[in-house]
Amino acid sequence: MLRAAVLLLSPLLALSLAACTPEPEPEPEPVPQVETAPIPAAPGAADQGKAAEVEEAADVAEAEPLAPAKTAEAPAPVTAEVEGDLTCSGVLAHQSVSGNVEVPTGANCQLFDSEVDGSILLAPGSAATLSATQVGGSVQGEQVYDLVLEEGRVKGNVELSAGGTVQLNNVTVDGSVEVSDYQGAVRLIDNEIAGDVECQDTPDIGAEGNQITGRIRCPGV
Repeated sequence: MLRAAVLLLSPLLALSLAACTPEPEPEPEPVPQVETAPIPAAPGAADQGKAAEVEEAADVAEAEPLAPAKTAEAPAPVTAEVEGDLTCSGVLAHQSVSGNVEVPTGANCQLFDSEVDGSILLAPGSAATLSATQVGGSVQGEQVYDLVLEEGRVKGNVELSAGGTVQLNNVTVDGSVEVSDYQGAVRLIDNEIAGDVECQDTPDIGAEGNQITGRIRCPGV
């Protein structure tokens, strides 16, 4: 009889326990993710950043001085060696002539920074300019149209006749200067002449600042 009572009570106990057990709480629904858009930069912010970079680069450039640029040096002029005589009818420079320099008729010889062991021989109707040139012999010519000697040296004489114009400027002449029958201007300026200075039948003569060791037979000098 006791067993029957237990069997009757078991369903009741199961119901009561089921009633006392709490129901499980429902799981919360997932919250949807909201995508956030990037916040745009303020107007001009990029330009300000670039300006800051440029300013920083300028400060660095000022802090580091630039090295001075190297300038190329000009090569020294090459002297041309000429054995024997040389015919000059144009512009020549840096010549070393072992013989004479001949200027033909109608030619205009311009010789710069050169050395001539012999003489300068000027044909009738020629013209010549000798600048910073040393002549081992003499300068000779007849009916020379125009002759200019400047800043050079003549170890012999300067002998000219029946020509046009002559200029000797700052020239050292170890010998004499002889000019005759010149119809044009003859100018002797700041020269050193060890020998004589002679002028014949040459009306237009001008001289200034010369040092003449020999005799002067030239009106106006």
